[in-house]
Amino acid sequence: MLGWEIDNIQIMDSHTYESACESIIHDIEDLKNKNFDNICRLLYESERNYVYGSGDIQNAVAKQIKRMFLSCQETIFDFGGVTFDKSFYNMVQPTDLVFLISLSGESKEIVEIARNLKAKGIKIISITEFKNNTVADLSDESLYISATSLEILEYHPSYKITMMYFILVELFFIKYSIYKKNRMIFEGNQGKL
Repeated sequence: MLGWEIDNIQIMDSHTYESACESIIHDIEDLKNKNFDNICRLLYESERNYVYGSGDIQNAVAKQIKRMFLSCQETIFDFGGVTFDKSFYNMVQPTDLVFLISLSGESKEIVEIARNLKAKGIKIISITEFKNNTVADLSDESLYISATSLEILEYHPSYKITMMYFILVELFFIKYSIYKKNRMIFEGNQGKL
């Protein structure tokens, strides 16, 4: 009986690993065919850019966006924190763009932020899990990840693969860099990126 149990656990672990790999490959294939033009246009034409992450991983992604986009001369201000400072609403203008990063797109705080920004006419790009959610509905454009759940850990039974956030923003950065260079050439601006 013990040998049978061990074999079953090894088979389950193998299937879980293969499922995780297949999910990542599928998501990358989807992103390979994604048209980022509208999202790139919003970023290119905005006055100021902000990013807010609603959790630990989302904050790490926000910092990665902020760091990466400096390479193509785009400043993105990170206004995330343990608590949200409502004075932000007095500063942001309709010519600005805000990235909102959330897994579910349903937490009370991020939905309230999205609603307040929408009421002020601020452009929003959401990055959430691929499912119908309030933050994505309130956004002008949405980027999605597939956060596959893996039930492999006893103390964290609903573990989700979150590396797709980082892959998504990296591919978006590449697409945006190409878009910006092409726009600059089209507009006769021969500056370097």
